Amino acid sequence: MVKDRYPEHEETSFSYEDSIVVILDILGFKNKVFESQKLPANLKHIAELLGFIKAFNTQDGLNEFIKLKNAIDIPNLQLNQDEIEKVMNEIQISYFSDSIAITLPYTESDFVKKISLIVYNLAWIISQLAMSDFFTRGGIAIGKMYHKENVFFGPAFLEAHTLESESEFAVNPRTILSKAIEEKLQKAGAINSVPYITKDDDKWWYVDFISFANDRDIKATSVYLEPIKDNVQKNIAECERKIEQTTSIKSKYEWLRNKIESI
Repeated sequence: MVKDRYPEHEETSFSYEDSIVVILDILGFKNKVFESQKLPANLKHIAELLGFIKAFNTQDGLNEFIKLKNAIDIPNLQLNQDEIEKVMNEIQISYFSDSIAITLPYTESDFVKKISLIVYNLAWIISQLAMSDFFTRGGIAIGKMYHKENVFFGPAFLEAHTLESESEFAVNPRTILSKAIEEKLQKAGAINSVPYITKDDDKWWYVDFISFANDRDIKATSVYLEPIKDNVQKNIAECERKIEQTTSIKSKYEWLRNKIESI
């Protein structure tokens, strides 16, 4: 039987948890992996990048988060270090193919704080990836989820994955919030106080990592925004140079360029 072969997953009872679920797709990741066969430096770069994401809820990531958080006043993140560490330890991270799954259980009483924490961390992570020329598209959903180590499934996962992957939703290099999250934040009167989310022209709220990268309070512009801006321009130029690149790929980088130019 399956449980006899994999006893590490044997539990006395299984249950879903109400969770915030993030699915991030690293755009162009497969091509970079294939290229790394001939370019050892790229292999090292990819390994370091994935290591950074995996470590963001470890002590090193926690220390960096607290340092950044202390530089700005975020109303929904009024947590002391012990509270932040407790929440960060509840976060689960898994990889599959060119995607990353991040989950965090929540209750009705702590939802606003936890979605604020997730969004803040995502703005930081997505900025770090973009600085390294890895751009992302994603979805954030809420609902029932099972996530233990690398075993994860549930309705919230399916919704987050749909938001990321279906052509009528995220589309551009942005991570969008589900309508259920928007409604819950509206009901709590917190939609305008969650850090680094913006409503796009098509009415979807998304994680505005460009605003994070341009945050003067943490002196981020030269550290984050300039390298991101350079990478966006480089990718647009590459699309124009390569005949096989489709206009849809170029339009994604142009969307980012327009967001940068509008700040």
